[in-house]
Amino acid sequence: MSEALSESDRYLATLDRDLRRATGVVYTPDAIVELVLDQEFGPGEAPTGPVLDPACGAGAFVTAIVVRIASRFERRGINIRTVPGRRRFLTEIERLLWAVDVDSCAIEVSLREVRALIERLAPGPLSADYLAGNIVAGDFLGADPPLPGAPYRHVVGNPPYVPVDRIEALAKRDYRERFSSAAGRTDLYYLFMEQSTQVLQDGGSWTLITPNKFLSNQTGYSLRSLLLARGSIRTLSLFTSHSIFRDAATIPCITTWAKGDMTATEQRRVEITTTGTPRLTADASVPRAAFQNAAWTFHSAQAGSLLAAIVADHPRLADHAERISAGPATGYNPAFIVDARTAASLDEELVHPTVRGRDVGRFRIQESGSWMVVPYEWGADGSATLVDLERFPRTRRWLAKHRGELEGRHAVRKWGKAWWDLHDPVTLPLHETAKVLVPDVARQNRFALDRGKYVPQHSAYYLMPRGVDADVLTALLNSAPVELVMRSTAPLVKDGFSRYRRQYLLDLPIPTPTPALAERIREAARGEVPEAAAELAATLFNVDIADVSLAISRLTR
Repeated sequence: MSEALSESDRYLATLDRDLRRATGVVYTPDAIVELVLDQEFGPGEAPTGPVLDPACGAGAFVTAIVVRIASRFERRGINIRTVPGRRRFLTEIERLLWAVDVDSCAIEVSLREVRALIERLAPGPLSADYLAGNIVAGDFLGADPPLPGAPYRHVVGNPPYVPVDRIEALAKRDYRERFSSAAGRTDLYYLFMEQSTQVLQDGGSWTLITPNKFLSNQTGYSLRSLLLARGSIRTLSLFTSHSIFRDAATIPCITTWAKGDMTATEQRRVEITTTGTPRLTADASVPRAAFQNAAWTFHSAQAGSLLAAIVADHPRLADHAERISAGPATGYNPAFIVDARTAASLDEELVHPTVRGRDVGRFRIQESGSWMVVPYEWGADGSATLVDLERFPRTRRWLAKHRGELEGRHAVRKWGKAWWDLHDPVTLPLHETAKVLVPDVARQNRFALDRGKYVPQHSAYYLMPRGVDADVLTALLNSAPVELVMRSTAPLVKDGFSRYRRQYLLDLPIPTPTPALAERIREAARGEVPEAAAELAATLFNVDIADVSLAISRLTR
């Protein structure tokens, strides 16, 4: 017979999925709770001073902390089932345990769960208001948050993950005024990390499980700078799978930050097995100098040396790309992405073949069978002008069928764009521009040259070569050394996929071949076996390709 659900589990199950998504509520598996607490307190240990869960939900962390406090009493030979032992136990919990959450219903559940647990561990009556001042409803990110136990020795928990585009405008403005980490495309968990630094005692620490994106993306620069200025990272647990939370397809990490100076940082790579039990797959000490304001990426000494040799003093892709950008987002694909039959019924000047990221392979582009409506005309200088739709009656009739949805788009309501315009600005005729395409997420480097046929959709990036032969550039980007660099720097998103965004593409090394080798690479890229071009390009990096292949296999295991 399966174990009965706890009240907290039942409460969380009642929350609508859209509500959980909007407020960033995710379930924290017991094994992850224990891993967070182990990282903060030590394996099996309890807090040494006041501990706060700043987004306690239905109480997963607070109940686990109570169990640890009880275990510490037992190890010290104190029987919490006796009157004096129980009195000391209750006093210790009241001194140490603090929690807050914006959801008042969750707070009530959490209080009941904690009190019921205490009564099981140390039977006896509890006063009606026991812990009512410790576990309270309120906004940890508010201008005047309820923090009755501050300053804290510890902060632990799983803050909400809410990206900037799902934060209300008034709240967003308030956050940007009060938090330095609220710059750019921030997320609520950035703010929880910053606020946690504020509420700690000197010498205190926090351990939070969050998405790993802040470690390397541009938005996380302000947060990384703040963390280094006010203290230092103590431990870092990196996951290799996104299958951690039931309703959040994100790859998390567990970070422990200490308020004050530290001399070294431990890096731990953590793997979640199919049972959900974490186990360490690598454990190493990383010098504090490895943490700079730039992206935080970590490698073994052997892999680090190999990457350094690959990068060397070569030019970067930024030096050889006129432009690197995602394909245009339409804002409403049913109107702008059409099949061949529909495309044939529209004005031919305004429809062009289109491809998605999934259609882009290594050296090859698979026809998607779809076309994109691009309501633009092009001047002699290549400048773009939105068309007068009245001049294109067939396309006007088609788009008019979707007018309600098109007028409801953010770009129309907030930016004042014409209802028949694409969401993203269009600045050049992509359908006749030579460019290298790459999916925005992929398990391996998949760069393909489009000599001027397709409009890439938003799930693909395009780059326009500059000062380098396009075939040679494509071969270099598909080579094993460049793949190792990309896979080592771009964050994992899920299922072993890396995100191929502009910021990670810019620094890819692009060595310069001799004219003779460039010609061989170009011929191979245009031949029947283009992979031979990638193999030739790999020789430019002066590294052992067997070592590179082994390093890639370790990253992608």
